Amino acid sequence: MGLSFYKASVERLNLQVHTALNEVRKRKTTMIVFPELSLPNKYLKYYVGRMANERAILVGGVEYTSDNNKNAYNSTIISIPVDRKADPFGRAYISFEQVKHYPAAFEKRELKPYKYMGGESVFLFKSDQIGSFANLTCSDFLSLRMRLKVQELVHFLLVPAQNPDNSTYDHLAQSCIRDLHSFAVICNSQFVGTSLIYGPLYDQTKRTLLKREGISHPEFASLTWNPMILKISQTADSQVPFRPKEKKKKRKSDEYRLADFKQTPPDFGK
Repeated sequence: MGLSFYKASVERLNLQVHTALNEVRKRKTTMIVFPELSLPNKYLKYYVGRMANERAILVGGVEYTSDNNKNAYNSTIISIPVDRKADPFGRAYISFEQVKHYPAAFEKRELKPYKYMGGESVFLFKSDQIGSFANLTCSDFLSLRMRLKVQELVHFLLVPAQNPDNSTYDHLAQSCIRDLHSFAVICNSQFVGTSLIYGPLYDQTKRTLLKREGISHPEFASLTWNPMILKISQTADSQVPFRPKEKKKKRKSDEYRLADFKQTPPDFGK
């Protein structure tokens, strides 16, 4: 009905999602991210419940939904596992639905006769273990105003996408490591575009944590990294040079020095 996936597509996607979820248990993953429009509504409750049992955060684009007035919605689900004893309702997770604010031009055209209904919220998540993060789905990432809303508030920005404009998303992700001074995580469909993770590190050879493009197997990739390493640089005075004139020997007890990061923007923290 409406904008729902074809039945065959639902079962194919469900098999792919199951394969990725199995890897979460094997690799003891903290968070799993799926591209935009990749999770069938039919199995969404199961995916969220299973990841809650694995104590893993699930972030992923859900298939289009529509109402009787022919309004269309493109949402991303962010599900956080919680302690059942701590939750007054005894739930294993709390889920947030963030509706994409702005559809892509071709997306809006293809939706006719449906009318796209944009969201009004951007959720900010804070964690002492993995750092603070926010989500901007696909074309929302192209909005300068929306990116500025999370400046100084996140250690990493998640972008579930389904877009072939690889160069634009690549350049914007590289911009994020400079103006937002955060990690940028682009999770794109392998059949459409490139997935990548960039970080605001001074050494150019260390800035690209992940970059996958083209159709390859397996269809998932895992990465071990700690966004909290940015805490030292995000809280530093932006007017103090991160790299001293004389290079000092790195102490073994310091995992990262301030000099390991790019300089923050001149108004950062102001």
